[in-house]
Amino acid sequence: MSGEESGPTADAVRDALRTVSAPDGEEDVVAAGLVASVATTDGTVSVATALSGMDSATADALADRMRAAVLECRGVEQVRVDTDVAEPDHGTVVPGVNRVIAVASAKGGVGKTTVATQVARGLAASGERVGLFDADVYGPNTPELLGIEAPLGPTDDGRAEPVEADGLQVVSVGLVANDEPMAWRGAMAHEAVDQLLTDAVWDVDTLVLDLPPGTGDIVLTTLQSFPIDGAVFVTTPFPTATGDTERSTALFREEGVPVLGAVVNMVGFTCPTCGDKHAPFGSEPNLSRGARGTAH
Repeated sequence: MSGEESGPTADAVRDALRTVSAPDGEEDVVAAGLVASVATTDGTVSVATALSGMDSATADALADRMRAAVLECRGVEQVRVDTDVAEPDHGTVVPGVNRVIAVASAKGGVGKTTVATQVARGLAASGERVGLFDADVYGPNTPELLGIEAPLGPTDDGRAEPVEADGLQVVSVGLVANDEPMAWRGAMAHEAVDQLLTDAVWDVDTLVLDLPPGTGDIVLTTLQSFPIDGAVFVTTPFPTATGDTERSTALFREEGVPVLGAVVNMVGFTCPTCGDKHAPFGSEPNLSRGARGTAH
């Protein structure tokens, strides 16, 4: 099949980019002349931008929004947004951590926190020192899942002391929020997550990072700021969930994060009354080469 048939057209990519507002908010990025050119080859899209004169933070944020918009196009596998802004070097170090494994999902409610907790428990059972960081600001469920009620305490030098639970070192926004709803905007949220992640007193071989669902500010900033050694995705077999998962894995790879595989949750259940097996989303999960992994 040719690239024109299997991949998105340049016009479709430009239409997607028209959903992204320019920094002044008055025009979209295409109308504002911020898109220099668009090239497509099969499922790979390259967008050259004209962002000279912008400060690096604004240019980076705009490039991220453009990339996310193009990933919504049908047939898009990978997106490269070329700017004259230096690529992030993922240079922020998390003290006391040897490696970081992220657990992510394109949608909420697919069992991501449960999987993240079980991954952490499994690594701990193998003899590793393991930390679990709950970065899901708007739905921090790790404390409830692990039965943790005690808040984070400060060390003598004012850093955050992880809570010990099930052999894990645990830090969660839910342990500092006192069950209050989070009303932070994107910048405030990811700054709080970054500070809590780096200020905690970790002493672990592996840190399991439970990311918020989707590809919002916290996820993108984390991918760009921290050296993530690998990511595991969680999805259900529902077609829209698997489709969104494939687009999200493409974004992670664009940011240089290896995708280790996918856990397909809620594939089926056995009726406790009749003993029959049921597959509520269909018998076979539809994950193609963009997000292959083990199914459970």
